[in-house]
Amino acid sequence: MRAAKGALLLLAIPAIAAAQQDKAPTQKTGIDPTDIRTRIEAAYTYNERANGVTRQNINVRLEREFAGKELNVRVDLPYIYADIPNASSQDGLGDIGVRLNYRYKNTPGHSALVGATLTLDAAAEEALGDGTTKFTGVWVNSWRRQAWMLSAVTLATWSESGEHDSAGLVPLAAYQPMRKYWSYVSVGVPVVRDLDDDETITLAVLRVGKVFRNGSVAYLGTRVDLSGNADDDLVATLGYRYLFD
Repeated sequence: MRAAKGALLLLAIPAIAAAQQDKAPTQKTGIDPTDIRTRIEAAYTYNERANGVTRQNINVRLEREFAGKELNVRVDLPYIYADIPNASSQDGLGDIGVRLNYRYKNTPGHSALVGATLTLDAAAEEALGDGTTKFTGVWVNSWRRQAWMLSAVTLATWSESGEHDSAGLVPLAAYQPMRKYWSYVSVGVPVVRDLDDDETITLAVLRVGKVFRNGSVAYLGTRVDLSGNADDDLVATLGYRYLFD
């Protein structure tokens, strides 16, 4: 119930932003994974997991840029409500993520960065996290031409328990026409190799967003399993981000 109330509050944030005038055409949508800037983001995610557990997640993400906009630090603070079949529900803090990014190339048409994420086993209850500390290394490239963007995210994850090791590639295509009622649409097809089960999992990710004059962005997204035995059956997200110049 507490997570549902938080979701209603988050629903109101994009509505407040929508009451403002539209932002002039710009590429500052915040969807480029090589974008280094200071931002704050809040997202509500509804998650149906393969084990029957339903999660509602309110995640607050904080990012701060350094070193002339080539370095940034990101922190994810999730609060999760989990509905567990034939058991009592659980709610509380989820696993905390801390990420460091370094962008080593940035030209008008191409940018690239490397990053590392440490996900801490900080969940208050078992159903609210993965039950292990994880380290993820990433290498990201983005190519831009007018309203189009193509990105490739290469990543590898190692876990303390050894049960969540994986390697993957995430191709991402985005079109950013900055229309009156919508500003961008992005499609991704993550392909992840589970190194423990020796299985390949393919997902599909879709997001549509709107940029407003004050620099904020509201978006809707979903993620579904195309093949393989993914941990999640369905993921739906409503988010809001504010980008600082």
